[in-house]
Amino acid sequence: MRTLKVAAIQTGPCADDSRANLARGLRLLRQAKREHGVDFAVFNELFNIKFFAVKEMDRFDHYFEPVPGPTTDALCKAAAQLSTAIVAGVAERSSSGQYYNSAVVIDRSGRLVGTYRKTHVPIIAAPKERATYERHYFSPGDAGLPVFEVDGIRVGVLICYDRHFPEAFRTLALGGAELIALPAGARTWGVNWRSGIWEALLRTRAYENGVFVIACNRAGEEDGTRYLGASMIVSPIGGVTLAQAPPGQDDWVVAGEIDLDDVRAFRESVPFRRDLRPEIYRLPIDAHIPAANERSSSR
Repeated sequence: MRTLKVAAIQTGPCADDSRANLARGLRLLRQAKREHGVDFAVFNELFNIKFFAVKEMDRFDHYFEPVPGPTTDALCKAAAQLSTAIVAGVAERSSSGQYYNSAVVIDRSGRLVGTYRKTHVPIIAAPKERATYERHYFSPGDAGLPVFEVDGIRVGVLICYDRHFPEAFRTLALGGAELIALPAGARTWGVNWRSGIWEALLRTRAYENGVFVIACNRAGEEDGTRYLGASMIVSPIGGVTLAQAPPGQDDWVVAGEIDLDDVRAFRESVPFRRDLRPEIYRLPIDAHIPAANERSSSR
C-alpha cells in the first residue's frame, strides 16, 4: 500500500493584508497536521490575496510577488517544519516582468519543486455576476502541463477554469500523474447548479483519467462576491467523493487518506488508456474559433 494523508485547506474571504491571509492559511495547515497527520496539502487559488480579477482595476502590481518570494519562502519553511508537501495558488511576477496566476509545488523537506502557471485564462464582462477579467491581469501559462515528482508521488496541477478542459487532465494523466491538485476560486453565481457541476466535473475527471483529485476552492463572501467552497477529495475508483467541505464554509480542513496503489489497480481494471485511439482524434481548432484575445468564457 502507498497510503497518503491529504487535505484541502479551504480559506474564506481575504483581508487586504496578504501577510494576515498567509498566517491564517498556515494556522489551518498546522491544524491539519495536528488533527489528521496530513502529508500533502492543497490551498486554494490566490489563497493569500483578495480575488481582485473580478473587477477592472488600474493598479494591481502590489498583489504580485516573485517565486521564490516572501510567500513561497514562508510556505517552504512550514512544509519543512511540518513534513507536509504543499500546493498553493499565488500571484506570480516573473523575472521578465510577466504576471501569472500560478501554483507553487513544495515537497516535505521544504524544497520548491516547481511552479505551474494557469493555462486557460478567462475573461467575461457580462452578465455582471459572472464577470471576470483575469486576462487583463494574467498571462496564459507558458510552461505547458508538467508532472512534478513530489516525495515519490507523480503530481499534476491545474487551476480553477482549467478543470473545464478535459484535454488538460488527459495530458497530465498520460504524462504519469497519479494525483492532480486543483486550487480554485469558483463562484456560486447565485445559482444552485454551480455546486452540482463543480462536483460532477471533478468526479468525472478523476474517473475517466484514473487519478486522485484534490480540489481546494475559495469560500464565503468577499467584496460582494460569494465563492462556492465545497473543496473535495475524489478517488479514481468510481469517481467517489472521499471527503468534501460544506458549500460556502470558510476556514475548513477537508482531510482523508488515499492509497496511490488504487491508481494502478483502477487503470488495469478499467483500461481506458489501452483503448484510446489517438490516430483518429482531431481537435477542430481552426479559423472558426476566435483568437485568444477575442474569446470570452466563464470561471
